[in-house]
Amino acid sequence: MSIELSLLVEDYIDKDSIEQIIFNLGFEKSEVYDDYFWFNADYVSTRGCWFSYSYDVEVFISDEPEVIKVFKTVLNTKTYAGRSYGDIEMQMEVLRKIQEKHGGEIFDPDEREYGFFDNDWPNLSRTEIACGLAYLHFKENLRKAKLLIEEVDLKEIEGELARGYPISNKQLLRNNTLLPFFVSVLETFLKLFFMRYLETNDEAVDKIFRKKDKLPYSIVKEILSGEKSIIDIELEDYSFQNFKSANRGYTKYLNFDLYDVLSKRIKYNEKEDTIANVLSEMINMRHEIIHKALLEYDLDKTKMDKYYYYIEKFGEIFIADFMKKHKLRLLIEEEL
Repeated sequence: MSIELSLLVEDYIDKDSIEQIIFNLGFEKSEVYDDYFWFNADYVSTRGCWFSYSYDVEVFISDEPEVIKVFKTVLNTKTYAGRSYGDIEMQMEVLRKIQEKHGGEIFDPDEREYGFFDNDWPNLSRTEIACGLAYLHFKENLRKAKLLIEEVDLKEIEGELARGYPISNKQLLRNNTLLPFFVSVLETFLKLFFMRYLETNDEAVDKIFRKKDKLPYSIVKEILSGEKSIIDIELEDYSFQNFKSANRGYTKYLNFDLYDVLSKRIKYNEKEDTIANVLSEMINMRHEIIHKALLEYDLDKTKMDKYYYYIEKFGEIFIADFMKKHKLRLLIEEEL
């Protein structure tokens, strides 16, 4: 659902005057459409704000009585579902700035009401937006991966193996190429969430600086040149495919033990196992496929669905526990 807000002006406002105001606020001209877009990538925006303007526009003011008026300049802003508090603030701020210079009336074309509305959207912190978006990215990658899981006739595979035939079953081959992506989805989530938390928490970054108070000149040079940040340097100390390695960073800087999640026992198809066991099995399988070019001949839909399920459950439990421990709102789809 979109929210629109307009500024109705009785006079013509030239393009240069409009652009001077909106460019100062950070809007950029679209290369494709005849409009402008604002987005604060410093974890203030989630969807951004669109801006456009038109001349000599008929505006439907009310139904009863029916009132239609023509305005020489109409300036429009729009935000979409999933918008942040900051996106809505800019939606009103850009019109407020133009109104201060050129006058006019604020109008809601959907409700057909005059005036600004109250911004009662949840005002999420930068950490909540940054880490919440990392979780959304994880869920979207996982959704795409699930679409690619293939049915495999294992009896057919067993027969070909028994006869010594080379395996050319496309469905099996696709599952074997998909499994490393499963691991990448998990690895990327752990790394991205960790990085986003550090980026938005000065206390955590201070810990890194204290730890790295005697950096070699080559690394200091990379930081000063902007080639790398202190967080980039810290990330190099961990492998996020290795739970033990990743957990060193999580416990030190995020005050969160991954093994509290990984040790959870989950039931799937009447069988129960820990998240750690199933995900470790999947990661080891990925190693065989990628580094030894060894196919897994039993990688059918049932097995792939199981890996998908345990990755999904890991993410759900991780987010729920992290929110509870740190009192954060990370389910952006629900909050916004």
